[in-house]
Amino acid sequence: MAAIQEDPELKKQYEEMMQQMQAEMDKDPEAFQERVKAEMAMAEQQAKQFVAHIANLDPEDEDIGDVVKDIRKTGEQGFVKYMNDQALMEKLQKKIMIKGLVDAIRAIDEGDEKLGFLLEELNTNGSKGVEKYLGDEELMQAVMVNSILKDDSALHGAAR
Repeated sequence: MAAIQEDPELKKQYEEMMQQMQAEMDKDPEAFQERVKAEMAMAEQQAKQFVAHIANLDPEDEDIGDVVKDIRKTGEQGFVKYMNDQALMEKLQKKIMIKGLVDAIRAIDEGDEKLGFLLEELNTNGSKGVEKYLGDEELMQAVMVNSILKDDSALHGAAR
């Protein structure tokens, strides 16, 4: 809140948002209350998912290992004390993305002409080796599509 008071543009945006919310509330209090409940439920679900992703990270990681261990013990209640540390949140998000990428790369077939090099890179240099490809959106899409197709065919195989 202090940042809002210090920055005139933020203060103006905040005041406009509050006026808009008040107008919505005055117009239809029940609809406003339902919308707020729905948004809070969605935010709570996203927080639970984020906490679950954090708990699945490496507890031996030198940057975030202590946080992972703490969250594994304390869950969502423990997460609250870290929420305002923007640098840590960004680090955790990046680690989660890298873990997702590594998991998706492991689904690549060794002989895959288009994506096989990523599997080699991962096997040779670990997650640091593939981290540099995070910015390549086209490549990341291909990796994710491959992973989804593998998951889908495994599910269909298991269903038979």
